[in-house]
Amino acid sequence: MTNTVTTTGSLRDGRATFPAILLPSRKALVIGGEGGPRKSAELYNPATGKWTYAGNLITARSGHSGNLLADGRIVVAGGFGEQSPARISPSTLPEFVDHGALSSAELGITSR
Repeated sequence: MTNTVTTTGSLRDGRATFPAILLPSRKALVIGGEGGPRKSAELYNPATGKWTYAGNLITARSGHSGNLLADGRIVVAGGFGEQSPARISPSTLPEFVDHGALSSAELGITSR
């Protein structure tokens, strides 16, 4: 690893206050964020420097958390919703991100 910062490809949707999750494949998944708030997720491939669309959340969120679980699912919870600045209602359940068309191999997740 070098101590160099370089530019790379742009996100499809501009966003802020979102979680970025490093996947076992060394790709990064960003989910939701300010700029709406956003529902979309994008996957970054460091080998190509490109972002690709990776699906949508059910509930638009910003300032939320996203965590990779041992079984390969990603849980997204909390944050601000579309009625900002109000926090998402406690009755709004966490979401488990469906990777959609992304395969387990692409994400770098092995079955257990």
